[in-house]
Amino acid sequence: MEEIKIKAYDSFDLYAIYSEAKEPKGMVQIIHGMSEHKERYIPFIQRLNDNGYTVIISDNRGHGKSVSKEYPYGHIESYDVMVSDQYMVTKWIKEKNPKLDLYMFAHSMGSVIARNYLMTHDNEIKTLILSGTVFCPLGISIPCILGDLLSIGKNKYKTSNILFYFANNFSIKEDNSWLTVDKENVEDYNNDPLCGFKFTNYGYKNLFKMVKNLKIFRKYNVKNPTLRIVSLSGKLDRTTGGTKNLKKSIKLLNRIGYRNTSFIEYDNMRHEILFEKDNNAIYLDIFEFLR
Repeated sequence: MEEIKIKAYDSFDLYAIYSEAKEPKGMVQIIHGMSEHKERYIPFIQRLNDNGYTVIISDNRGHGKSVSKEYPYGHIESYDVMVSDQYMVTKWIKEKNPKLDLYMFAHSMGSVIARNYLMTHDNEIKTLILSGTVFCPLGISIPCILGDLLSIGKNKYKTSNILFYFANNFSIKEDNSWLTVDKENVEDYNNDPLCGFKFTNYGYKNLFKMVKNLKIFRKYNVKNPTLRIVSLSGKLDRTTGGTKNLKKSIKLLNRIGYRNTSFIEYDNMRHEILFEKDNNAIYLDIFEFLR
């Protein structure tokens, strides 16, 4: 397991972890969620390696070590940048291992980035596994408009509680108890200095626009309509909007043109299913889908 740097299109340094399996049968690219970082996924990386998968995960721009003066914590310049960054990660690992198939695992905000990635790069991956699949609410245009207004001029890098309210599933509570049933994981998250930060106004604005893109069908080229897409979520996960809205998210993918879709919900689990104590069932399902 090694930390590497991948150059983005604008020469920005994306810090990543690359970890090779001893006898790899495939590769997995992980896209992490909002206000967290790549090191949280080391136990998952190790399990993937043990099961024969070489893994790469980068700190999303504005997260972990992938920060700068122009890209402080929680700053997103545009959805194109986030997609481009992940495509550069894809190119890097494919050049390193040209004979192996690539799979993608994307959590929470990562699930939004991954579905935006599908617009132009769905032919790069063999299976997409979504976790904590964010749904697109009916009133998504409202926070998009507010984001435009609140990020004008010098307010671009400031943080608005109004935008945080929309991004935090219509809640100002910051105890993060919604992440997992496992309280120890919540405590670890709260004590992690690289987790839990708020986004800039511009970051929130572009996050909402990425979510809005999920319903704009014309943006999707659908080069790979048979791509397998699986959503894994806790039944207590508020970001999916519940079973009803999770089904709507899957139907959206069907309407876009993806025919091979499915979802699983797990009892007594919340948002971060990989971090719940009883996560072995999750791992077994993931390995089954990769096979």
